[in-house]
Amino acid sequence: MPAIDTAMHDFMSDPYIFSEFINIFVFNGKPVLTAKDLDDKDSNLSQMIDFKENKTAAAISDSAATVERYRDVIKKAVIKDSFILLAIENQTNISMIMPVRNALYDMLNYQSQVKALQRKNKIERSTYANSGYFLSGMTATDKICPVITFVFYYGEKPWTGPVTLHEMLNTNELPKEFLPFLPDYRINLIDIHNISDDIPMSEDLTIVIYLLKYRGQKGRLKAYIQNNPEIFEKIPEHLLDLISVILDIPWLIQEKNKYISKKGRVNMCTAIKEWYEEALSEGENRGKIEGKIEGKAEGLNLAGEIIKRKKHGESPAAIARALNIEQTEVLLITHLLD
Repeated sequence: MPAIDTAMHDFMSDPYIFSEFINIFVFNGKPVLTAKDLDDKDSNLSQMIDFKENKTAAAISDSAATVERYRDVIKKAVIKDSFILLAIENQTNISMIMPVRNALYDMLNYQSQVKALQRKNKIERSTYANSGYFLSGMTATDKICPVITFVFYYGEKPWTGPVTLHEMLNTNELPKEFLPFLPDYRINLIDIHNISDDIPMSEDLTIVIYLLKYRGQKGRLKAYIQNNPEIFEKIPEHLLDLISVILDIPWLIQEKNKYISKKGRVNMCTAIKEWYEEALSEGENRGKIEGKIEGKAEGLNLAGEIIKRKKHGESPAAIARALNIEQTEVLLITHLLD
């Protein structure tokens, strides 16, 4: 997992951040969730999968396949008297398999719930009264809770991958009569590039969202930070590790005392200004060096072509016309190399 995804996992696991993120980007700011509604859920989806019913343990071990998967962040939400599993998959790169991947995660969560009910019923022997229930291990009143997954994508380019299972399928030759019976799966995509600059959020979420949005655009990042000094002149110190990973500036941690105030706040306006100017200077110097190298390479290539043509008996005038250069350049190079 990339370092930024690991850092974002820790950030998004905070129940206050998780609930605010869902409320803002899923429910358009409506306070549907609170941090108190959420409990941590095991993110490990690894399990033995075998859908054949009423098998012995030995038979299952012979035929089942082990599936190992981990959620990025998953919470169990209590809303009124109902339970729901809410997951966020942090995504740095565009994935061409996201619908299949998310569908698998959701199905593994459902399968895990089914197995838990089967174990419970086996202990209580509540399914033994009906042979049909015994085979499935569940009763007619057993219910599993819904699973909803959101993909939070913060790559440097807008999402261009599929958002539905149907987009991944080759249905060109499939008779249209089959299409209504072909199940689909849609990912709930939250693309950082579609987030506007004027959404009201908490301080921590505002900082992280907009640093993610502009991290690949140094000029726009600098401008956004400089235009919002009320936020970025007093960054909470606890966000420094995450910011340094998002912007790939590890020196921010090492030199934090240079930018930190007596109140424990960091002035990112100053830090980013210095970072931007240093990056700009390095870019200019690198450009000059690369220009010199390219110039020398072009000169050597040109000289080699002139010598080759001269050996083949071409006149200086013919060489100049062929290479679209002045005849004096041809004469100078041949004179220097003779």
